[in-house]
This record gives sequence, structure tokens and C-alpha cells, in this order.
Amino acid sequence: KVDNPQFQCIPVGIDVPQQELDQLALRIKAESMRDNTAYLLELVRAVFLSQDALVLFNEILALLRKLLDDFIQQAKWGRANTILEILREARQRADLPKNSQEALSSFLESLGEPHSIKTLEQALNASRDTATRDLPAFLLSLGPNAIPSLCAILSELKLEAHRQTVCEALSILARSNQEMLAKGLADSRSDVVRNVLSVIGKMRDPGFAPYVEKLAGHPDSQVRREALHILHLLPAGGR
Repeated sequence: KVDNPQFQCIPVGIDVPQQELDQLALRIKAESMRDNTAYLLELVRAVFLSQDALVLFNEILALLRKLLDDFIQQAKWGRANTILEILREARQRADLPKNSQEALSSFLESLGEPHSIKTLEQALNASRDTATRDLPAFLLSLGPNAIPSLCAILSELKLEAHRQTVCEALSILARSNQEMLAKGLADSRSDVVRNVLSVIGKMRDPGFAPYVEKLAGHPDSQVRREALHILHLLPAGGR
């Protein structure tokens, strides 16, 4: 007798051990719960990194860009990270033609440009999810090229959890890119300058002191007060 209702349609006379039926039922259940998006990404990874992919490189790259845009707009940072992993793996291919390498590098660098970061800002503000487990890795993967644009959106983010996550990513990206962050102190927008000061205050790196001291004559009194506060936070070694 077949106990599992999933297999009541098995013809009479076919002797299938109950243990095998139970195992099969578990496999069917696992298949029904499969994350189709994850499966698709693994399929895309396999195709993109295969020898034959070079023929359709531009087409597959366009597909990956569309998927990445969709994941960013949906605030699915884990999925977006998977796309970036695939792209980074492809960039390591020794057989990748020069024009394909350039196209891939250009695409990755564009992710830190203002228009791309604006999409990131919109996605974060559209999401009420404060869980940011996969977001830090995504932000760090944007590289130092994204520092100015990330500073610019800090004051535009609605949720404090998102602001803190972006601020933390900036403090890490700027460790070896002080000048890139310090350039934000010369921005004509006072809110951007205050954003940069907040990141510097988080880092507590005395190397920023000379840059902050230049704000003593800033026309915005809030900026001047914040700069004075940050100078008091920085260790004396940099002054």
C-alpha cells in the first residue's frame, strides 16, 4: 500500500518500497521550494564563464546589467552581490579579449557614478526594510569611485539604518582613499560637507585634520560648528 497521497496514482502491481517513495517525496518538495532566481543566476554564471560565452559576451553582459538594475531597484542586495561576483570572476579570465575587458571594467566603474548611486538612493528610500545584511558588501564593492556620490545621498536617505550603513561603508572605503573623501569638504553644498564631516568623525583619523581646519572660514555656520566639533574628536597626532 502506498501511504503517501502524492503517489496514489502509481499503477497497481508496481512494488515501490515506502522508503523510496518517502525519499522521492522529499526531493519533489525540495524542487518545489527551489529558489528559481538563485537557479537562474547559477545558470547565467555557468554560461558566462564558459568557453563559448566569448561569442555572446556583449549580449550576456547586457543581460547581467539588466538583472543588476532590477535587483538594485528591488533592494535585493544579496542578488546584486551575486551579479557582481559573476562579473568579477569574468574579469579574471585570461582569455578575455581586450575590448571585452574594457567593456566589463567600464561597466563596473559606472556603478559608482552619480546616476547609478541615485538609483541606489531611490531603492533604499522605497524600501522600509531596515535589515541591511547584504547592503554593506554591495556598497563596498562599488569601490572608491563611489565615495563622492555616496556622500551626496547621505542626507537624502529616509531611514537612519540606511544612513548608518552607508556611513560605515564610506569610512571603510576612505581608509586608503583619504583625498577622495576630503574632496567632499570643498563641495558647494553645505549638506554634503556636513555628511563628509560625519564620516570623518566616525573614522577618527588625524590625517583629516588639515582638511577640516580649512573649514574655519566656511560661510555656513553649521559647517563651521561641525568642523570645530570634529577637530576636537580627532587625535592630536594629525595636527
